[in-house]
Amino acid sequence: MFYKEQFMKIAIISPGNLPIPSVLDGAIETLATHILEENEIHKKLEITVFSNYNAMAKSRSENYEYSNVIFIKTKKIYNIMFDLFFRFIRKIKGENGLPLNFFLFKCCSIIKKNHFDYVIVEGGIHQIITLKKRLNNRIILHVHADILHSTSNFAKQISDSCYKIIAVSNYIKDRIETICPSNTGKVIVLHNAVDLKRFKASLYRKERLELRKQFGIKDTEKLILFCGRIDKGKGIKELLLACEQIDQSVEYKLAIVGASWFFSKKQTEYEKEVETIAKLLQNRVLFLGYISNQNMPKYYAMADISVCPSICNDAAPLVPLEALASEIPVIATKRGGIPEYANLAACELVDCDEKIVNNIASAINLFLTDDSYYQNKKKHTREAIYKFGKEQYYNNFIDILK
Repeated sequence: MFYKEQFMKIAIISPGNLPIPSVLDGAIETLATHILEENEIHKKLEITVFSNYNAMAKSRSENYEYSNVIFIKTKKIYNIMFDLFFRFIRKIKGENGLPLNFFLFKCCSIIKKNHFDYVIVEGGIHQIITLKKRLNNRIILHVHADILHSTSNFAKQISDSCYKIIAVSNYIKDRIETICPSNTGKVIVLHNAVDLKRFKASLYRKERLELRKQFGIKDTEKLILFCGRIDKGKGIKELLLACEQIDQSVEYKLAIVGASWFFSKKQTEYEKEVETIAKLLQNRVLFLGYISNQNMPKYYAMADISVCPSICNDAAPLVPLEALASEIPVIATKRGGIPEYANLAACELVDCDEKIVNNIASAINLFLTDDSYYQNKKKHTREAIYKFGKEQYYNNFIDILK
C-alpha cells in the first residue's frame, strides 16, 4: 500500500454487522464503498476503515491501494465475553452511551497508535459518547436516519462530542439543529449518491426481456416496481390499496422487491397483512423477495414506473436515485428528505395525508394513461440524477473535510 505524507488521513468506523466494502448490501456500507472506490481514482485521502469481519469483503479490500480495511472478528467467544463484561460494568455505574464492546475497543486501540485528521462514525449515534471519552481526535458523525434531534436521549452530549455532523438531507439537518439552534455551522448536508455507470437501463436491454419473460410479464403490460423493506413505514400497504383503483383498461403488474430485513426469510405479521391485500389483486402482484443490490440494475431495467410510497419521514432513500439513474420515472410521497432527491422534472410527488391511497392511485393512473406526460418525465430521468453521481459525492465529501 502506497501513501503520501500530504494526504489527509481519515478513519471510518462502520455502523454495524454488515461489512465494508459492501458485499452484503446496506445503504450506509454502499455509500462508504463509493468513497473508497472514488479515492482509488482521485487519490486525495489515506483511508483506514474499521469493519466487522467478512471473508468476501476482506478479499475485495485487497484491491485497494489508498485504503486499508481493518477487519475485526467480533463473534469469537472471548470477544462476546468481553462485551458482556463491559455491559455489566456500565450498567452498575449507570453510564450512558453505547457500552464499550470489543469492536469499539479495537477501534480505539488502533486509532490511538496512529495519526488521523478525522475519525468518521457512520450511523451509530451512541458510539460517539464512548469514542469521545477515549479519543482526542476530531470526530465527525455521519447521520443517515432521523435518530438525532432535541428529543433523542443524550442529544446535547452527542452533539457536543462531535467536531462536525454530516446529514444526508436538509430535513435531517433541520432535525439535528433542534438540539442547539444557535450552533447552525456544525451540521453540513452531504446528499447520498448512486453509481450512474451501473444503474443504466440501456446496459440491460437483454436482461429486461429475460426477466419479464421469467415472471410472466407480457409486452403489453406496464410494470410498477416497489423496492424496499416490507415495513409499515415504507407504505407498501397503501400502494397495494392504491392499485385497486388503477384504471381497469390498463394492463399492469406490481413487482415487490424486498423483505422485512435484507435476506431474512422470517415472515412478519405486517408481511402477512400485505400478502392478504395482494390476493385481492389476483395475479397482478409479484413478490420477488430480497434481491442483492448487485443485481438490482437488471430489475429496475424491467420496470416502467418506480413507486416510493413512504409514510414515515424517510431521511434519504436510495430507491428514487437508483430508479432515475435507470431511466424510470418515480412516484414518491412528500416525506422527510424524499423531495430533495425526487426531481420534479422526472418525478411525481404526492401528499402523505388522509387521502394518500387516492393520491398514489391518481399519480399511477396519470403515468399509465397519459403517455405523453409519462414520456416527458422519462426523458428527464438521467439529467435529474446527474448531481447525485458517486464522483460528485466523493468531491462533496472532500470539501466537507477541508
